[in-house]
Amino acid sequence: MTNPNVWVVIPAAGFGSRMQSELPKQYIPINNQTVLEHTVSQFENLSFVKGILIAVSKKDIIFPTLSFSSNLSVQHCIGGSERYSSVLKVLKYFKNTILSDDWVMVHDAARPCVRQDDIKKLYKICKNHPVGGILACPVKDTLKQSTNQQSISNTVDRSNLWHALTPQMFRYKDLVKAIEQSIKDGLTITDDASAFENSALQPLLVDGREDNIKITRPADIQLAQWILEHA
Repeated sequence: MTNPNVWVVIPAAGFGSRMQSELPKQYIPINNQTVLEHTVSQFENLSFVKGILIAVSKKDIIFPTLSFSSNLSVQHCIGGSERYSSVLKVLKYFKNTILSDDWVMVHDAARPCVRQDDIKKLYKICKNHPVGGILACPVKDTLKQSTNQQSISNTVDRSNLWHALTPQMFRYKDLVKAIEQSIKDGLTITDDASAFENSALQPLLVDGREDNIKITRPADIQLAQWILEHA
């Protein structure tokens, strides 16, 4: 069987209010490159990646200045107000470019520490799967359920719990259908896999590295810098 095409979709239209920064978190610099440049670099040289498609804000003036902006394999369009809406806007904008059975890897712009070995593992395991799958890692910490007053209510059984990571890999036609159906049904879409769960489909969990962190708060920048320097 020939290797299928894979398109990487990166929603990067958000701001990230918890970062307490004037810059959107995807444009915060780490070692002379923005977070988004680090993220894109993990996918640029993978042989199975057909192209990288990025959703940006309508008012974005930084994107055209980035190192990959002249790379023909990296294209962009205007995103939406939510992560899932940015993903859907990219998929619709490039509908004449992506084949219906091509695979799409959706990856968070603020996860610059993803390793290529994990991306390759996800591709190898999922490329012949009927649904697709996501990078994830088992929950190791003790989990507590809280009351409304942030007191402990009970301990949650973690034996079958996983932290969802990205990329998350699904076929183009299936991903569009799953997101659109979830929107129609008024369901919450926290990540791409949740749209498939709403359709009663079961994506694979592919064990990934815990240091594939999502930059959310100011302290995460220093942690990401350390991870990138010691990769």
